[in-house]
Amino acid sequence: MQIATLRDGAISVGRGLTRAVFDQKSGTLRELVLNGTAILRDPANGITTGPRATCMRALVDNDVWLRGDQYGESPFYGQLFASGLTQLRYHARPIVANGNTVKITTLITGNKSAGFTHETQWTFMEDGSIEMKNRLIPHGTMPQALPRIGLSMMLNGELENMRWYGRGPHENYIDRKTSAFFGIWNSTVTEQYVPYVRPQDNGYKSDVKWVEFTGDDGAGVRITSDNDMFVQALHYTWEDLEFSRHRAGQQRYRVPLNPRKEVCLNIDLRQLGLGGNSCGPKPLRKYIFPIQEENWTVRFEPVAGRKRAEWGAATREEWEKTVRPKTLKWFLENEYGIRPQTIKDCKVTFEPAKKDLE
Repeated sequence: MQIATLRDGAISVGRGLTRAVFDQKSGTLRELVLNGTAILRDPANGITTGPRATCMRALVDNDVWLRGDQYGESPFYGQLFASGLTQLRYHARPIVANGNTVKITTLITGNKSAGFTHETQWTFMEDGSIEMKNRLIPHGTMPQALPRIGLSMMLNGELENMRWYGRGPHENYIDRKTSAFFGIWNSTVTEQYVPYVRPQDNGYKSDVKWVEFTGDDGAGVRITSDNDMFVQALHYTWEDLEFSRHRAGQQRYRVPLNPRKEVCLNIDLRQLGLGGNSCGPKPLRKYIFPIQEENWTVRFEPVAGRKRAEWGAATREEWEKTVRPKTLKWFLENEYGIRPQTIKDCKVTFEPAKKDLE
């Protein structure tokens, strides 16, 4: 393995066809090439695309209890913004490179006492993959709950094709996933966006075992973890969605959403449930994860080029024709005790009651 220090202090690591450059200021990757394919690269100084520990999402309508509203009945309303964790700053300590590993410690601070210490160890494998071990330690006065815990990064915009093994094909969350079934799905990053009337968080996939992002030549990256992942890939950051519309009590405004060229990717370890607090209760306790030290590992593997037609994964159209009838048959049998004779009998129609027509 080749390790070199560049003029600006960045650490360049090369092993075979894998090349990574770690930036001393940001404390993370500023360039990553796997098997000759550019996975990410900072477009300019000060613009970071490499993976960073983050905890925010564009709040949804049901996140009233996190955001706070014009009434503020409960003392914890609006606590998330008051914690200062919506504006994170990253202070990296000197990078330590030894053998086939690179170690980085980054102090993450908000504009108040709450923050994290993020320790990472990057290990370069013989097969061209990179293993990223994470240790995240919270400190300071934390809010009652965080929207998520995970890594945010921005991939090369040419890696538009998305393929994953997990729940799909539509968006699903930790407390909204019963209708999303396990499978190997393929789609595009553009197709992940859900155009809600009021822009908000969308497009997540739960219980993901692995996810791939590839270009038209089929080459790209596969991401895995030692835990099931929550994956979101859009052409928008959480800030793009969060600040595109006014909120209750604010002066009315609308900022048109302009998709970014890059793939805005979140690979999460923890996710807060959606709940129903726009008109009902907040998430159940089991869907509110404790804020504590977290340890997890993420692996970046090169994907050799192959045509999308060779993926063998289900598109949404294929799912509607083949997978959906089978899953519906299972649902009818297990939830309602109805046993249709054949899969074709699983067609369901909804007709209004006569009293609703009168």
